[in-house]
Amino acid sequence: MNSTLAERAAAWSAAHWKTTVAGWLALMICVVVAGQLVGTVSVTDAQQSTGETAVALQNIADGRFDDPACSACARQRAPARARRS
Repeated sequence: MNSTLAERAAAWSAAHWKTTVAGWLALMICVVVAGQLVGTVSVTDAQQSTGETAVALQNIADGRFDDPACSACARQRAPARARRS
C-alpha cells in the first residue's frame, strides 16, 4: 500500500501527539524570538502614501512649509473698511 507523505506524517503525529505539540511550541517560540531579534522598520506617512498625497506629505516632511497647518489655508483679502466722508 502506497501512502503519501501527508498520510504518514498524520499517522506519526497521531501516534506521537505529545512530541508533535512540543515541537510546534518550540517552533513558535523560535519564530517569535527570531522576529524580536530582527526588529521592525518604521516608515513615515510620506513614504507609505501614493500620488499627490505623498508629494504633499514629503514636502511637509522636508520642511518646505513654515507652518503645515497654514499651508492649505485659502488666502483671503482683508475685509473692506468703510470710508469716512
